[in-house]
Amino acid sequence: MPRHAIVRRNPESQKKVKEIADEKSVAIHLVFQAPDRTLTDEDAAAARGRIVEALRQRFGAELRA
Repeated sequence: MPRHAIVRRNPESQKKVKEIADEKSVAIHLVFQAPDRTLTDEDAAAARGRIVEALRQRFGAELRA
């Protein structure tokens, strides 16, 4: 993905946290956009994958199916 593509937090989204058997369920709303073009599905999937991996490494997070 080009360096100029960005991820920004949607200010109207709400984070929801629910305690479940010593685990937390968190919903995060992200907006993927580039200032100069429409992102492809592959661009968005790559960015999402990097975010999920960073959360997995830092917090042990798992993506629910």
